[in-house]
Order: sequence, then C-alpha cells, then structure tokens
Amino acid sequence: SNTLLWQKFIPADGLDLNYLAIDGLRLKADSLSYAADGTLKVNVRQLQFKERSGLEVKEMAGRLYMDSTRLSLPSLTLRTPHSRFAIKADLGLKAFDQHPNGALSLHIDADIAPEDIKTGGRGFVPDEWLEAWPNTPLAVEAEMEGNLAAVSLRSLAVRLPGVAGIALSGHGKDLVSTWRQGQVHFTADVTDFKRLKTFLPKDVAGSFDIPRGTRLSGDVKMDGDQMGGQVNLATAGGRMTARGRLNTKSEQYDIDLKTDRLPLGRLLPTSGLSPLTAHVKAAGRGFDMMAKNTKLKADANISHFALEQIDLGGITANATLSGGEAVADFQMATPVVEGSGQLKAQL
Repeated sequence: SNTLLWQKFIPADGLDLNYLAIDGLRLKADSLSYAADGTLKVNVRQLQFKERSGLEVKEMAGRLYMDSTRLSLPSLTLRTPHSRFAIKADLGLKAFDQHPNGALSLHIDADIAPEDIKTGGRGFVPDEWLEAWPNTPLAVEAEMEGNLAAVSLRSLAVRLPGVAGIALSGHGKDLVSTWRQGQVHFTADVTDFKRLKTFLPKDVAGSFDIPRGTRLSGDVKMDGDQMGGQVNLATAGGRMTARGRLNTKSEQYDIDLKTDRLPLGRLLPTSGLSPLTAHVKAAGRGFDMMAKNTKLKADANISHFALEQIDLGGITANATLSGGEAVADFQMATPVVEGSGQLKAQL
C-alpha cells in the first residue's frame, strides 16, 4: 500500500528517501536463514520493483552474508531498463575504526544511463544540470581493498564517453596518524568541454576554455609531514610541468614550474595572451609574507610571451625575501624594451 502514514507529510518530487513508494514488487529467494548468533544468509534469485519517482529495478540477484563482524556481497547484479551494475563487496564492520580489525574489499562495474541519472538526481541536483546531462551513459569502475592501517585503491575510473574522464590509483598506510604514508596517481581527460560548460554558471563558463584533447596527469606523495608531487598538463600543442615539495610542519617548500608554448590564449580566450614558454623556480619557508622569519628565493625566465601582440619574451627576474625585506632584480631584452633594474620593499 502507498497510503501515507503521516497525513501532513508531503513527499518531495522525484526520489524522496524519506518516502519510498514501491509498486510491482516481485521477490524470489531460494534460501534464507538467520542463526541465534546473528548470522544472516540470503540468496536472492530475482527482485523487481518500480518506485514512484520513475526508477525501476528490472532485475536484481545476489547473495548476502552478515554476522557480527562482517558484511559480504560476493556477487550482486542489478539492472534497470537502461543501466547495469555489478558489485562485489566484503566489509569488515570495524575496518575503519581507529584500530581497525578486518578490511574492506570492493569492486564496482557500472554503466549508468542518462535516463536513470535524470530520474534519480531530481531533487538532489539542480534541474538545469539534469536537463544539460549528455545522452551518454556514465561508466564507473572501482576496485579497492584495505582499512585505515593500509589501503590500496587499485583503480577508480569515471568516464563520460566523448566528454571527459578521470582515473585514480594509489595506496596509503596509517592514514589517520602523524606518520601517514601514501601515493596517488591521477589522469583527467577532456574531449568536449562545451558539453561540460552547461554545468557552470554562465559568467564562469564564458571566462575560460579547455581545448579538445587536454590531459592533466600527475602523482602526489605523502610521508608524514612531507608532501610532494608532479603535475603535467598537455593541451593544444603546449605543455606545463610542475614539481613541488612541502613540509606541512615547518612550512618549507620548493616549486619548479616549466611551460612550453602553453596556449594561454586558448585557455583564456578574451585575455589577448600568447603561448607562454617560461621557467620559474621558488624555495622558501613560511606563508605569511609579513612575518620576519619568512624566507623566499625565486627565479623566473620568460623566453616566449606576448600580450596583445606586444612581444615580451626575454625577461629574467630574481627575487628574495628575508627578515621582512624584499628585493627583486630584473633584466629585459625584448623587441620592445631593453633594460634592468632593482626593486626593494620593507614589509
């Protein structure tokens, strides 16, 4: 029966988790047992139903095991008229305690159709996002195992074919302790940014662009208070590589950034900027520029750059900050101007 138990309760449009109204329920299970020690075993051969929001489960089957320490779904399949899910999971119920006992093992393989995304997302995300969602299934693959003492993310991939995709992998140890360790590798690809712009506010969407075929990749490492990594960007024939290290306790850091014909004008279409070829290095300690113990040493070399067709290639600069005094030396040998100078400031 779909009769409301609370007469003044008004269900929200779409899927309302506070009020699920199910029709056409069909369940087949060939075994069900519950022992005195709290062990539950169920083997579902078939489950079908329709929810008032429009979501429909056409077929669901799988086995479930649960006791006081563990929940297991060794093989769960779920299909709607448009989507499919395959899930394998084994969860130790204390896997994420501060002193974990047991582990999580999870594998997900799913293709989620736009019809189900729009139906299930109604009321949870803005309507304009759902209206703009591409007519393409969202592919999700994930495989991980471990607990807070040691976790391995073998793969996490989310892809919207023809539009964009992201993939992650990594591992970690002692994630909630001060001696935590870990590493993450990531890649992100953009095929058609125009179809993603519809999810952004109009004033933001018009301020930048991402050329077709852009790829961002990198690695991030963590070892106690020390963090470091590298990020690579390839877009429209240009490249950027950034390497860095940071000690979160001492606030010591160093950065090395290189660009090779990075197409700033393609990324910022209204800026009038040309491709940039440059090299910037910086090292220091502290982020409060007004503090006397903050130190910084930076070097920059701009070999190719233009603003509104004014050639500014051939600029080098060196800067230091120590004891509240900032000093910057620069040299210019561009087709427009040649010269050198020094700037000083007391902070």
